[in-house]
Amino acid sequence: MNTKHSLCRVLILFSATLFLFTISCKKDNSIIIDPELPELGSTILTNKMYNQVTINSSILSDGGDSIKESGICWGLEPNPTISDFYKTEASDNDTTISIDMTKLNSNIQYYVRAYATNKVGTTYGEELSFTLWLNKPNKPVTDIDNNQYKTIRIGDQTWMVENLKVTHYRNGDPIAYLTLQEDSEWVLDKKGAYCAYDDDPSNANKVGYLYNGYAIMDKRSICPDGWHIPSKEEWQTLIDYLGGTPVAGDYIKSREVWDYSNNYYKPPFSYTNLSGFTALPGGMRWHSKPQNTTTSYTNVNGGEAFFATTEYCSDNINNMWFMGLQSNWSSANLWPTMTKECGQSVRCIKD
Repeated sequence: MNTKHSLCRVLILFSATLFLFTISCKKDNSIIIDPELPELGSTILTNKMYNQVTINSSILSDGGDSIKESGICWGLEPNPTISDFYKTEASDNDTTISIDMTKLNSNIQYYVRAYATNKVGTTYGEELSFTLWLNKPNKPVTDIDNNQYKTIRIGDQTWMVENLKVTHYRNGDPIAYLTLQEDSEWVLDKKGAYCAYDDDPSNANKVGYLYNGYAIMDKRSICPDGWHIPSKEEWQTLIDYLGGTPVAGDYIKSREVWDYSNNYYKPPFSYTNLSGFTALPGGMRWHSKPQNTTTSYTNVNGGEAFFATTEYCSDNINNMWFMGLQSNWSSANLWPTMTKECGQSVRCIKD
């Protein structure tokens, strides 16, 4: 046989054998792929309240094997593992992890990580730490008139613990003081003004002054430097952190001063001032409709309204949002129905 032809036949047979071997390997992935540890995405905190939070993460890869268990673990020291506190999620091969941590303590630092387990082992995601601040004393702040106010941290916000009683804008310009005898000027001039409930300055020592919407919106600001009047959204953040509209009023109001004689709520509604916000019932200077040129004082000891800097325009009426409390309500409510000619209490929030 020709040697050259024999060599060609050998090469052809070798190539065919190599091709068949390659095909068989591609059909059997187990030959070339071994399972690995799972891979996790970033960790995100949502729905933060004073005693609970939701931990969210995702499974980016199962490592080539089904996930046996996933969830979150936490502790009071860094790098928590499933040997510490942990909570599992239903094993349905879902790629998302979302677990509520409840009944937590405030003012304590927690460390948390997501985890996922397959037959190879357990992978831990990135670590986050958080503290659910509540009634945490902070540095006092002083206004332009040298009035000093206590402050506290609630969640990610820092609030004054007292109603504002300043008589000048931040730049030193005076705010107009207008009594009921000066109603027409209060209503018609559309300029910043303030008053004391019942035109009695001694009330300001108890519950602060009442300011109209024009003082609230003035760019010169009535809050100390580094502070501002909260927006509707910032009030909502406070309310949500304290459990939501139906119960937040219980945790916001002072345990004293309020008139609870007509309170028709029974326990567990108990006005605990859990947050330390210590809202006082300053009443308001009421102005009902744009066409009215008079105002009146109402609801001291039984109600409180705090302006927000968020305006509400409807039917050619330019109202403002406010947060309202009542002695016989457990709720803390946001409404868009206050005219700028009303006089309300002010709480400042840190920038």
